[in-house]
Amino acid sequence: MPHAGTEAGGKERKSQGGLRLIFADSVLRTALIGSAIAISAGVIDNVAAPFRFVEQLGASDSGYGLYLTLWGAGALAGAQLVPRIRLLPQTILALGNLLGGAGIAGIGLAPNLGLAFVASALGGIGNGFLNVSQNALISGRTPQAQHGRAFAASGALIQTAIGVGTAAASPLVALLHADGAMITAGALTCVISAIALAMTRRAEEPADEMINPDLGDLSGRASGRINPPNQG
Repeated sequence: MPHAGTEAGGKERKSQGGLRLIFADSVLRTALIGSAIAISAGVIDNVAAPFRFVEQLGASDSGYGLYLTLWGAGALAGAQLVPRIRLLPQTILALGNLLGGAGIAGIGLAPNLGLAFVASALGGIGNGFLNVSQNALISGRTPQAQHGRAFAASGALIQTAIGVGTAAASPLVALLHADGAMITAGALTCVISAIALAMTRRAEEPADEMINPDLGDLSGRASGRINPPNQG
């Protein structure tokens, strides 16, 4: 299949809608669907975290605020690290979900606030990886004139996944308590990410490019926008 950035690929898909544009590319389709499912599992953290930190680990209001700050700082650091990692965007996307899942599970497993805060920073780094690599992957594998449609479709896909995960979160927290829900959510996120990575690598084309660390930005297939963290 022609690359989206080539003239042939652009003409082939210039009239397609956003979802059709994404689904027409096997790498994009596999990576984004896998990421959406992983995010759906991981977003359970948003519901469980207040109960985990405040009720189970005894965090004060400022302690819970520190958790949010560490997650955000980790996401910012992760976003800055992505251009320096010599991996394909789809690989970094799966790695980001893996780190996010590990961070969520780590919060659930942590015996004290200190270790929970460390896990929070780790999860945030994964969130930063996810945000940058996802946008890079979309912009690099779709025609420039169709970026608006592609990003809108991917946003709708992710928001749907977040809605599904949030709806499932409350009964899961009630059933497993906050720590069990976070361990389960984190483990599911990691497993789904690993499966998505394996499937995406099978769909990769030989000419897929890596992020160029010498440019300090995303180039070629890896050029894209940076969004603020949207998880945790």
